[in-house]
This record gives sequence, C-alpha cells and structure tokens, in this order.
Amino acid sequence: MKIYLAICLISMVFNSMDIKAQKMPLNPFGLVYEGAITKNTPGQVHIRPVSYTLKNLKIAAAIYTPANYSSKGNYPALVIAHPNGGVKEQVSGLYAQRLAEQGFIVLVADAAYQGASEGLPRHTDIPANRIADIHGMADFILQFPGVDLNRLGLLGICGGGGYALKAAQGDKRFKRVATLSMFNTGRVRRNGFQDSQLHNIQERLVQASEARTREAVRGEISYQGTANPTDAEISQITTDLYREGYQYYYRTHAHPKSTFKYTTSSLLDLMTFDVNTQMELISQPLLMLVGSKADTRYMTDEVFLSAKKASYKELYTLSGATHIATYWQEPYVTDAIKKLAVFYTSNLEKGNSSSLFTKEEQQLIRIGSATALGNLQVLQKELAVALDAGITIRKLQEALIHVYAYAGFPRSIRGLQTLMDLVEQRKAQGIVDTLGAEASPISDQGSRYTRGKRILEQLTGVVEPTQKSGYAAFAPTIERFLKEHLFSDLFERDVLNALERELVTCAVIASIEGAEPMLKSHFSICLRLGLSYEQLQDFNKLLTGYLPRKALDSSNAVLSELMSLSTANIRTMPEERFEVFNRGERITNNNFIGTVYLQNLMDADSKNGNSIGSVTFEAGARTNWHYHPAGQIILAIDGEGYYQEKGKLKQVIKKGDVVKCPENIPHWHGASKTSHFVQVAITGREKGETVWLEAVTEAEYKN
Repeated sequence: MKIYLAICLISMVFNSMDIKAQKMPLNPFGLVYEGAITKNTPGQVHIRPVSYTLKNLKIAAAIYTPANYSSKGNYPALVIAHPNGGVKEQVSGLYAQRLAEQGFIVLVADAAYQGASEGLPRHTDIPANRIADIHGMADFILQFPGVDLNRLGLLGICGGGGYALKAAQGDKRFKRVATLSMFNTGRVRRNGFQDSQLHNIQERLVQASEARTREAVRGEISYQGTANPTDAEISQITTDLYREGYQYYYRTHAHPKSTFKYTTSSLLDLMTFDVNTQMELISQPLLMLVGSKADTRYMTDEVFLSAKKASYKELYTLSGATHIATYWQEPYVTDAIKKLAVFYTSNLEKGNSSSLFTKEEQQLIRIGSATALGNLQVLQKELAVALDAGITIRKLQEALIHVYAYAGFPRSIRGLQTLMDLVEQRKAQGIVDTLGAEASPISDQGSRYTRGKRILEQLTGVVEPTQKSGYAAFAPTIERFLKEHLFSDLFERDVLNALERELVTCAVIASIEGAEPMLKSHFSICLRLGLSYEQLQDFNKLLTGYLPRKALDSSNAVLSELMSLSTANIRTMPEERFEVFNRGERITNNNFIGTVYLQNLMDADSKNGNSIGSVTFEAGARTNWHYHPAGQIILAIDGEGYYQEKGKLKQVIKKGDVVKCPENIPHWHGASKTSHFVQVAITGREKGETVWLEAVTEAEYKN
C-alpha cells in the first residue's frame, strides 16, 4: 500500500489512466458529465467539434455557442484549459456548456500530445506545450464568427489553471483571467503533494534524466502515474484530492482518452517549472475560485498573494467544497458559474477596486453595519450588490444571522426579511441567485463550552483564566452563553470563515454607541487573524458615509488608540522583556537573517530523540525556509513573531501560543517587524537533522 501511495504522490493530480472503468452512458459527442448536450436543438446551446493546426499538430477541440447564436452577433468569448490528464469532454466541457448558457462562445481543446490531439510520444506533459496550447486556442477562437476581440476571457481548471496564469502573464489578448481549483503542477512534481517529497528531489531528477536518455538512444518510453487501484485501494487513500480524483477520473466520469500517466522524461521540465514566478506580470483582472475544504488550497492562496499587479483580484471560496467537488457537484458548480459569469461581464471598476478588501469582504462589512443600524433601504441596496457579485444567498443569510449575537434578534430578523423580499423580487425579474452550501456538520463531540472556549482562545491568542473575574464572575450565565452559543454554535459554522465573521462583528459593533471596548477587542482579533493596520484604516473608510459621524469618529479613535499602543510597546520593549532562559550566544551562520541568539537547553541522545533550545529573535530577524524530518514544536515565550508554512498564509504568534511544525513541511519563523520574539523549540532528531533551504525574501516576510 505504501508503494502505491508513493506512486500516487509522484503522479500528478488528474492525469488519466488505462484501466477498466465503470460504463458511462453513451453520448454522441463523447461527453461524460451530467446534463450534457446530446443533440444540437434549435434555441439551445450547440456544440461544434472542430480542429486546427498548432505547431504542425492537429488539435481536437469543440466550440460551445449560446442559444440562438448568430455569426453576425458580437459575443464575449472564453477559452478553458482542462486539468492535467483530463480531456475536453469532462469538467472543462461541463463549464463550457454552462457558460455558453450564460451567453458566451466557449472553446475547449485537448492539450497537444494528450486526449484526441496529435503528438508523440503520447502523454508528454511539458509546461511549455500547455502554455502554447492556450495561446493557440486564443488564435483560433478570435477568428470564429461573432467573437468580440475585446471580450476574450480565460479560465483554467486545476493544472490548466496554473498554465492559464503563465499564459496570461504575457498574452494580453485575455482581458480577464480566472482559475478553478488551481494546481501548481511544477511545485507538486518537484516537492510532492503538500511538499511530501522534498527529501528525494535530486533522485527523481536523475531518474527523469535517465528516462530521457533511453528515449533518445533506444526509443524506449517510460511513464509515471500508471497505478491501477481497486475500489478498496481507492477508499484507503487519505488525501481527498487523490481519493476523489481516482473516483472521478476512473469511475464516475471516466473517458477512454483521459489518462493519469505521463512520460517520465517530462519531469525534466515539470520539476523546474513553477506557477508562482513572475506573477507580477498579471495585470488583468483576476478571479481565483477554490473550495473551502480543498486540500490543494495552499497553492491558490500562495499564488493569489503573489498577483500584486492585477488591476483587480478576488479570491472566492466555494463553501464546503473539496477540490474535485468543484468539478461536478452541486451547489458548487452553479455557484462557480454564477460568479464567473458576473466576473467576465461586469464593470469591475464600479466596485471599490482600490480597497484592501475583496469585493465580498467589502459587502459583508457594509451589510453588517446597515443591519445593525436598521437602515433597511441601504441594506437592500448592498444586498443586491452582493448578489450581483455572486455572493450566495446562504452566505448572506449567515452574515445576517451572525448580527443578532451583537445587535439582537429584531435587527437580525429585519435583515433576513429584507433579503427574503429581495430574492423574491429578483426571481420575479427572472434573476436566479445561487443558494450556496449549507454549514458542514460538526464532528467534534466535545462539550459546546469546551469547543467555544478553544475557539475564543485561538482567536485572541490568550488562554482563558480558570478563575473568572469581572462580568464573568458577576453573571456566570452570560459567560457560558458566550462560549457555548457565540463561539461554538456560531463561529463553528463554516459558511463564513473566522475573518469574515470578525469583519461583520466589527461592522456591527462600530455601529453601536458605547461599545468601544468591544470594538477594540475585535479589531485586535482582526490583527491577529492577519489584517494590517492599513486594512483596518480601510475598514473605517469603507463605512464612511454609512456610519453616523459620531460612530465613525469613535471607530477611528479606537483604531488610533490601538496603533499608539503598538508604537508604545515598540518603544518600551527592551525594558519589558520577560526572560525565562538566558539568551545565549549569537547565531552567526547563514541560516538566519538579522540578530538571533540561541541558548541550547538539551541535546538529543539515544534515549531522548528531541533537542530543546531557546531562541531569541530581535525585531525583523527570522530563519531561512527549512524543514524538520521529525517535526518541531514551538512554544512562544515572549514578544510577537511570525510563522508561515510554504504555500499558506503567515500567522502572527504571541506569548502563550503553541505551534506544531509538521515533519518535512518547509516553513520559517521569526520576530515581527516591530517586536522581538522568544521561542522554545522542541525538535525531533530521530529522523535526521534540520534541512535548510533558501532565505526568506523581504516580499515573503512583509506579505
């Protein structure tokens, strides 16, 4: 079983395979998705199999045209790049058909060397080819009758999403760029899925080089991704991506031209490729859609942060969806289609594109405030903007429900009634809004009080005292309600994430007179969740004209107090340090940036596999990227620091926090820009010493 899983991790996510799959219903166009076109019926979307030549290879493609298409029309057009190993008859075909229903002319094509397209050796998987495929698709569709040359968009799915981003870096014919469940093929081929194969990169490069030699000398082609798992073996795969991927490509949506395998020699190009380079060249508006439960999300998060020059960018979460669920399951597909259609056709400049918040976050902030103030006319307007932007009904319901914990049932219910009436009005106008996913079931069987206490501690970074004081001692019932209901019943619901709930919370509290201490606390939580002071200033700007002048002045005053306290803490830090151990000797090797001290507390030996050390980072100091073969535990002793795993967002860590660094996962940690940071590091040594990687750049540190 271990050998089989290793093969899975070496092979890319969804290339297909030559195995016996369950029989799919026959479709005259070979389509394997539910609701696929079976014939071209007048007044409905049509599919047209086409082909064209690219670099002397015949490319198999299909064009989907909207209902009542006319060659004399002027239609927006889209190009869709399919997942690695997928074919045009699977998920890319489904999205093409659904987007054609929204009025787009859509082109899908099998990648060169794959599917029904020409190219030898078969199943060659080289990034340059995939990028050239996308340029060639643009060449072809721009010649199709009725296509508006100035309204060409690009959608990439999974591995095709990564290649779409690389193509769009240079190809400005694509006016808007979107990805669905983006997969950084080069990173996974090089590092393994979730960076699980960092230990044997060089070994695999040697294997790829030897395979290339055999191709050149003997004409012998070898392949990766040739596993042939049984149903029982598939069910035992621990990662959602591969387990559900095998089910999708081998069982529920199998296609004879779709195969997981690719030539071993392709790894020479794949392992030196990375989507997350030169992302600053993306100048077009960018939308990245990802499932909230996708175990591939770290790749979307990383690339999204790097797209700093996009004229507009938005990260849209499909609540409750895994990576593969976005390919075919409802309500995720409908949610994605609605969002994509709005993105490709709306005037993005009408929104506050200069804001430091996404469009969705902007609307949640304004909706929270309008609901708390009882300004139903403004609320209806902001709800309509939110629905037009593709925010689901259930997400808006959840925001309005959340309001009641801070502004009471009357305000919350009036908000829900306003949303209910608006949805009905829009339905009467022929507008069908996306319902969205329900909250996932809670699997934690602990008591609601314990769960709520844990969530509150995670949000604040402060361990709740055993001995109650203040209002909690005076009225223990309200303290129990706070833990059990607010932080357990509400915050555990994943329709909104923690930051979205905090933005709604701050918007409500800012609208309530006399609640400044609570606003200060929740602003602090926002900072802990990763917002900057600049973003909190932008928060207040977004509410300018919405909040009464007095309330806005109070919110600005609370933020100014927080910022001044931060400045005061910086000035007094040397005198206020809390030292448990001597700071030890200054580290002089190249694995650290800035001033860092180490006090060794315990060495590993034959009986104890862990070493323990106290590390003091001065402000701005940090480690290089590195990983531990047996993992590490960090105990935050004093000051404020940062911790970040490769591909994930940076975390702020403070005194009392505990961080578990998983084995073989690249990460870095150190002090914040304005504070020292002291940690005790407990490092497993039984599987080998720490592996040091490249330095953390200033851009990575400041992100």
